[in-house]
Order: sequence, then structure tokens, then C-alpha cells
Amino acid sequence: MGISRRAGAVLAVIALVSGAAASPAHAVAPLRLRVDQIGYLPGEAKHAYLMAPRSLSGLTFSVTDARGRLVLTGPVGKTSLGRWNAAYPDVYPIALDALHTPGRYRLTVKGTSAAITIQRSETMYGRLVADGVTFFQVQRDGRNVIPGAVGRRAAHLHDEKATVYATPHFEQDSDTITDADLTRIGGPVDVAGGWFDAGDYLKFTHTTAYGDALLYASARALGRRAPRTLAAEARHGEGWLAKMWDQRTRTLYLQVGIGEGNSAGTFTGDHDLWRLPQADDADADPANRYSAAYRPVFAANEPGGRISPNLAGRWPPRSRWPPRSTTRVPPRPTTPRPERSTPSPPPPTRPAR
Repeated sequence: MGISRRAGAVLAVIALVSGAAASPAHAVAPLRLRVDQIGYLPGEAKHAYLMAPRSLSGLTFSVTDARGRLVLTGPVGKTSLGRWNAAYPDVYPIALDALHTPGRYRLTVKGTSAAITIQRSETMYGRLVADGVTFFQVQRDGRNVIPGAVGRRAAHLHDEKATVYATPHFEQDSDTITDADLTRIGGPVDVAGGWFDAGDYLKFTHTTAYGDALLYASARALGRRAPRTLAAEARHGEGWLAKMWDQRTRTLYLQVGIGEGNSAGTFTGDHDLWRLPQADDADADPANRYSAAYRPVFAANEPGGRISPNLAGRWPPRSRWPPRSTTRVPPRPTTPRPERSTPSPPPPTRPAR
């Protein structure tokens, strides 16, 4: 029986596709340009890169402005900087330092092009800093939250009267606690406020200090050009850091909350729950006493004791380094991990205090 016209057409298409797929070795990767996607500052060194599937020489580049006028030409770097991957064994540098005027441009090499921008610092960094401030605002904890796009509400108000606990013991290379319970050693202390850390609801002094330093550095660099929200957000972080240092006892509090529960399953950790932060204070499940309603606080040092230089800067002065006695090691912070939903653990052996 003869093949119908429609079936013949289908077979012809299959043959064409099969033939194309049968010889992938003959396909050559196209040239690609890599530029700074954020943009370049007028006075800084400006680098772009040509990714090539094979060794090349004698290439030139051209740059046109938004109106299509040629503003710069030059040679592509003669020496490959090395391999990007199997498809692009050669990468060649392109110097664009001669571009100084802010605006939009197009870089072209042998038919391949990429858009580039030259921006003043207030335009480039002002936008990025504003986005960063918005992120910090979303991470606020305590009473002074900003609703914003995600509808934030006050959370973890019990942190205003939190209990201090001794550093627990952990499974090797794990955040899982091996103790049957946490051991209370102090409190109450006010550790409300601050920012959440790394996508969970824990709070750390060292990461907050780093983030706050970046906010203040950005404010100083931008000056009057800084977003209006920048200074206020930096002060929010600073206010919480001030709470974490107890001048009376000379104690630095390091961490609020625990990432993982214990191996016996008698209490959970922050990463064991999937919820909105404002729900934690009303969580009456005894198993969630440390992960939600009454989050523990851990100190970086014994009252009046030395603090790790990693947390508090160099001690003593460089001329007296190293110190005469061993620096006390701070409690091991839990490693932030993505939140996940896990089965509910067995009920605790005794009610929460």
C-alpha cells in the first residue's frame, strides 16, 4: 500500500530533524560578548570579554551611541585569558576605558553585539542601594516593621523579655542539638527588633553588624544623593546592636533563636517550621517553645570575659598580639539553612516554662 501524502510529509520532517540531531559535532558555538550588566562608571576601568569557540586573531570592536554614531573602535585583546567551558575555550579582553560620557551604547564584534551603559555613581549605586534598603526593610523584626509590598506585621514581641541559655551541644558537623533541653543561665533581656538572617527568622550580631556597616558606608559614599530611607534603616540596625551589648555585665549577645531542634525531637528549631513571623508569639505548641514563642538568646562571652576578635575587632592592640591567655571561644552559631517543612516531632517530656 502506498504512503499517503500527509504521512510522507511527516516522514520527511522526521528525517530532517534526525539528520540535524545526528551531527551535533558540526555545530559551532556563536561568539558571545560579556559586559557588566549593571553598567560602568565614567572614570573607572571598563572591561568586556569576547567568548570564542576557537582561537582568533586580528579582530576589532566598535562602539556606537544611542543614535547609532560610531564613538570608539579598537583591537580585541590578542591573548586569550583562558577557557570558559568546553564550548568556549578562549576568552579575549576588550578595553573600553576611553568611554567616559554617560549614556547607552552598543558594543559590536564580528556581528555579535551587546548593550552597555555608562552611569554616574548616584544613578548606578543609588538605585542598587534603594533596592538593598527595601530588602532590609522586609527583614525587620519586632514592633517597628514596615508593611511594604509583603504586608509585614509586628513579630516576636516576646523577644523583649527573652531568656539567656548556655551554649548547647551539637551533633558533629550539624546544627542538631544533642541535649535533652536548653539550660537557662540568665535573663530576661530585651533583644527585640533587628533583622532576620538568611531567609529564616534567626538574628545574629555579627551578620547584622556587617550589614549595618555597609548601609552606613553607602550613606557616606552617596551623601546627599542617598535614598531618604537609607539612614533610617542603618539606625534601625544600630539600635538593635546596642541592645545586644550589656554594658553593666559587659556581655555581648550573639544569637537569637535556634536553627535546628534536638535529636530527641522534644523541641523544634526555626528551620522546622513553615509560617509567617507574626504567628510565632501565639504558637502554643510546647515543642515549638524555642523555635517560635520563646526564642533563646546565646552570649558570645561570659560576663566580663574576652570576646573573639572575629566578633568584636582586634584585642588587645597589635603591639600586644597575641594575648597572654587564650581568647574564649564564642557559642557556635547555627548555620542558616533554607526553611523546610518537616513532620511534627514527638511531644516534649515536660511543658515549656
